[in-house]
Amino acid sequence: MDLMYENPGVILSTVASDENCSQFKGNSTKKQEADQEVCPSKCTKVLLIILSVSLVLAIGGLCVLGILYINVSMQLSAQETTSTIMTAELTDNYTRVREQLSFYKAFTAQSLNCEMILTAWGGTLYFFSSHKLNWSSSRAFCVSKGADLVIITSQSEQMFLISKIKESHWIGLNDLDTEGRWVWVNNQTLTETGVQ
Repeated sequence: MDLMYENPGVILSTVASDENCSQFKGNSTKKQEADQEVCPSKCTKVLLIILSVSLVLAIGGLCVLGILYINVSMQLSAQETTSTIMTAELTDNYTRVREQLSFYKAFTAQSLNCEMILTAWGGTLYFFSSHKLNWSSSRAFCVSKGADLVIITSQSEQMFLISKIKESHWIGLNDLDTEGRWVWVNNQTLTETGVQ
């Protein structure tokens, strides 16, 4: 490369690996000659320092990228887990609604030739039939549809049912085992439910 700076006493130039770092004009002193010999090692030290700093920065950058990658992976995993849970809940809800619809269809599509009324109250679906059956046959019909005769568990439920009934209907209370000992179809006694 050509000369970059020129001084009456010193001419500096760029050096290749086998050249000196600087060249001097005129008479050189021993110090200048010593500087000429030391210069290549100074250049090497500077290059090593630059390479070391670059390496440290590169390793630091890789560490930061690794941490970011782990964080993003964990977030994606959490989102996949949440998605799986939500899918399971939706599937359960869909199945429950589908079962309720099939229950409704079973009642509306049944072969009895009678007037039917379906009424919902308190999260429960009530079926009122005008078809006249005895208690055992009425219960068997309900059980065949995945239900049972009603078990009244509160005064408010009893008042609701009374408001809907225009004629006699069977409920899930009987004294078949012992005359006068009234038991619901879930084997609770009348006194246990507290409804009279």
